[in-house]
Amino acid sequence: MRRSLLRRQADRTAGLARDHRRQAAQINGEQAGKVNFSAQRGGKPQESRPKARAVWLEAGAICFKACASFLKAGAFSFKAVAFFKKAGAFCLKAGAFSFEGDAKNVAGVSKIFEGHRLRLASVAPAITVSAWNYWPKSKKGRYKVMPDSLSAASDAELITIAQQVIAAMTPDPTVYASTAGVVTALSTLVTTFDGDLTAHVAAQAAAKSATSTKEASRMELEAAIRSIRNIANANKVKESDMSNLGIPASSGAAPSNATGPAGAVDTSERLRHTISWTDAAALGNKRKPRGVMGCEIWVKLGEVPPGNEKDCTFLTLDAKTPYLMEYDPADAGKMAHYMLRWRFRDGSVSAFGETESATITG
Repeated sequence: MRRSLLRRQADRTAGLARDHRRQAAQINGEQAGKVNFSAQRGGKPQESRPKARAVWLEAGAICFKACASFLKAGAFSFKAVAFFKKAGAFCLKAGAFSFEGDAKNVAGVSKIFEGHRLRLASVAPAITVSAWNYWPKSKKGRYKVMPDSLSAASDAELITIAQQVIAAMTPDPTVYASTAGVVTALSTLVTTFDGDLTAHVAAQAAAKSATSTKEASRMELEAAIRSIRNIANANKVKESDMSNLGIPASSGAAPSNATGPAGAVDTSERLRHTISWTDAAALGNKRKPRGVMGCEIWVKLGEVPPGNEKDCTFLTLDAKTPYLMEYDPADAGKMAHYMLRWRFRDGSVSAFGETESATITG
């Protein structure tokens, strides 16, 4: 690139030289004309030639100066390139220095953070230990929120809290105005409760399995009894003989017109709500009204009841009552508000029935 620049500058210098030669030629011609005219009038033609030579000398001097200027410009360009190379090296050095400075800053911030953590540990060891080391993480990797009270803690959380208390008191119980015997007694209680909890969880799992087995056999038994009743009715068995069977009559035909579902919530089981419903105009009939696909159930957790379904979360669309809702231990003690409405086969819905509210038992 520098060569092409010098070539263009040299071409320009040659052009200037040609222009000066043309001007000198014009001056020579004019002087020659003047010489001829002077000769015709008896003048001295020798005076024009020194002036023409002076013009040529001036043109040469200009060309020489131009060439010298371009040479200087070329030298300046080389110097500029060398300067930029040096500047680039300086920038690289400065960048490396900045990178090292940033690394030192990061190391300094890390030390400051570690210092604050150590300072917190020295000021409030129980809080630091519970929030940083001992409190278990959830499945998403975030630390769980400590419960507000012991009564609000789940069984597993209560064990975690007890283990934390033991870990904090074991090094020196006198800090908490206690003794080693109290710590030992607490450890025994934790072990006992942990064993009882394990047995309880196993019993719940067994009961759930037994309940599923029982429900399946119940359905088979109900189907067999209904079959006997239906066959007897189809063969015109006397009413007196039918009453001897002791089979209750059918709940009757489905309500012809749906109004709105009337709900009820059973809270007898821990962390479980059993939600049942019937049509408000036929409370004794558990069958769905005609044209109804199922019952929509919406729920809102909190003290304030919902104003409409926009304040709730859609729970399910159930075709048969009842519906079992199971909650997490963290929801124990909260209030659950349920809003129910019919959904018809054509896609339309009824108005919501009365909101049913119940506490989640822990």
